[in-house]
Amino acid sequence: MSQHIENADGQGTLVIGHGRSPVTYQISAVRSGEQYTATTTLQAPRDWLLKQGFRQEALLERDGAEVIKLYRPERLDVGDDVSVSLSSEPLTCKTREELVDRFPELDLVRMHRL
Repeated sequence: MSQHIENADGQGTLVIGHGRSPVTYQISAVRSGEQYTATTTLQAPRDWLLKQGFRQEALLERDGAEVIKLYRPERLDVGDDVSVSLSSEPLTCKTREELVDRFPELDLVRMHRL
């Protein structure tokens, strides 16, 4: 059984080709047995994405942390909502320490359910 343990916000840069835009993103951490998973999501302006040539994949650069690939399952079109949701695949960590190393945005003090 999975247990949601923490949410965190961060500031980063969304990168598509040569286009870059500052963004706010969210991380959701879940514990499942002895492992942890974290998923990153953000909202981006549809028109900016289209102008950059976005298809289904973008990169999120985070300060002091690894770059994360973000996806949209369907191809983006001008008829879609003006705010587009992008998400990462769930990233698995074997230990709490690995989770915190990969996602320094998570607040250890509030992660009391770990």
